[in-house]
Amino acid sequence: MKPGVNMAEEYTKEILLQLVRALSKAVSMEQNAQKFYAEAAEKTKSPEGEKMFNWLSQFEESHEKRLTTRVNDLLKHPLLAGESIPDLGTFNVSETKDLDVAKIKTEMDVLKIALENENRAYIFYQKKLTLARDEPTRQLFEDLSRDEEKHMKILDDQLHSLKMNKLYKDFEEL
Repeated sequence: MKPGVNMAEEYTKEILLQLVRALSKAVSMEQNAQKFYAEAAEKTKSPEGEKMFNWLSQFEESHEKRLTTRVNDLLKHPLLAGESIPDLGTFNVSETKDLDVAKIKTEMDVLKIALENENRAYIFYQKKLTLARDEPTRQLFEDLSRDEEKHMKILDDQLHSLKMNKLYKDFEEL
């Protein structure tokens, strides 16, 4: 412990650093999702799919901005003054799925991967709610969780629609 710093301050500082790390991971997550959706919008042949993926990409960009603002606000805290924040690197939203849209064969596959990634983001934000000690950060994680739920619903509806269209086309060929 540094001279002149009490245990409560050290504890608060550690909580702040954990929060900055979590928010920084969330920024990286949103950047990955934004890129994924932008690439999916370019690749899809469906005008509706292109519109949906572009909308999701823009939504993820707004998440990134809100998260970055919160990180910058936290870094201004007096207990973090002069603190060297380690390079947090990037956080891969999908640890098991390749986010390279060029390697994904169908729009249905893109939707399935997007749905999995939105679910991972939702779980991440729900877990980080327990870390949030202040109201602005807690509210941010709650809002982001709610947004990810909406994204999952949109993607699930689109996936269901594609499945139904495929089923209908299969019946037409009989």
